[in-house]
Amino acid sequence: MTVTISSVLQRLKIFQGKGFRRFPNAALLLLVFVFIAFGCRQLVDKKPNPSPAAAAEVFETQCGKCHDLNRALNKNRSEEAWFATISRMKEQWGAAISREEIDRLVQYHLQRQQTALEKNLQGIVAAFRKSQPELDRGVELFVEKCSDCHDPTRALTVFKPPELWSQTVKRMQYYSKGAITDLEARELVDFHVTRQQQELDAFQGTCSRCHDQERINNRSLSEQQWLETIKRMQQKAPDFISDEKVNLIAAYFHRRELSLAQIFYGKCRLCHFFDSDETIHQGDPQLLNRLIVLADKDFGETLEIRDVNNLLSVHVQRQQRGMQLFANDCGPCHSKEKSAESGHGRERIDKSERSERISLIATLQGVELTKETQDVINIQIDVHVSRQQASGGKF
Repeated sequence: MTVTISSVLQRLKIFQGKGFRRFPNAALLLLVFVFIAFGCRQLVDKKPNPSPAAAAEVFETQCGKCHDLNRALNKNRSEEAWFATISRMKEQWGAAISREEIDRLVQYHLQRQQTALEKNLQGIVAAFRKSQPELDRGVELFVEKCSDCHDPTRALTVFKPPELWSQTVKRMQYYSKGAITDLEARELVDFHVTRQQQELDAFQGTCSRCHDQERINNRSLSEQQWLETIKRMQQKAPDFISDEKVNLIAAYFHRRELSLAQIFYGKCRLCHFFDSDETIHQGDPQLLNRLIVLADKDFGETLEIRDVNNLLSVHVQRQQRGMQLFANDCGPCHSKEKSAESGHGRERIDKSERSERISLIATLQGVELTKETQDVINIQIDVHVSRQQASGGKF
């Protein structure tokens, strides 16, 4: 049996009307079904599954020479992406891997993904329900009405004031041609506003009591680094910072980091290129500061980022984190001598070769290859190349 998107959507229609009101958790349960069904689809009507032991042996023998096993085995990709990745490694490094072994490795990765999905998905949903049960109805509505077109990692991690959320949802309601009722539109607005307001309240009522707002605005950390920082503060004040506050504050900083990245890469980079060590010294500071509000007025007001130095400081720190990859992970494979001989810049790298490099760097960084990720890595490559050329080809 082949599972298709259309067949899932047909089943979703069953829960509209009276049936959905009788079973308010139907949409969230169907989300679980969709994840599992489409994960299983990759394993349906394919070649017979290889022996896990035999496939693991091929992986350790052929891939473990260069790749950290835990890191490589935790990737999630489609069958086509795994096949392309393994084939690329074979061609680039002349690995003695037969077509049969490539197929075996692809199925091995897909099996591991499916096992992890079935094991963890229900736990993820349960954890979200436990931490924010009052948002349960909003989650169901978002899954049913919005998730077909909007990526949750983007749609649920932006800052907007209530009036803008209302405008956005009303616009989507118009496009939906009756699929979103007036009541559902109001509930969706309440969901988005409540979700982000809880995070803002937790941050302002907890962190700002002890820490200078300006200092916080100039910081940029990875998601894991923010979580570790918040938990360290919790150890100092366990009665004041509950586990629920830890989760809300971590979500706030995650949302804030993504918002900062979106405004820089989505707006500033259209006209400006900044080296990771570069600071603006010229021009009227007031004009530069007004540029931030002009670029995104509501963003500036919500996050209190009205100073261009705030945005640049965060951007520089984000870039420095990304540039650590070139300092730490390139040397083992690329010698300084070979690097000096090549000295490729953007103008000498064709699109296909650059695309392969971006894909490889994303893999090494352990990040999903989204449009935003590609833009960030493009900048990182340019910065690395410019430094390399300035230093005579040295890292």
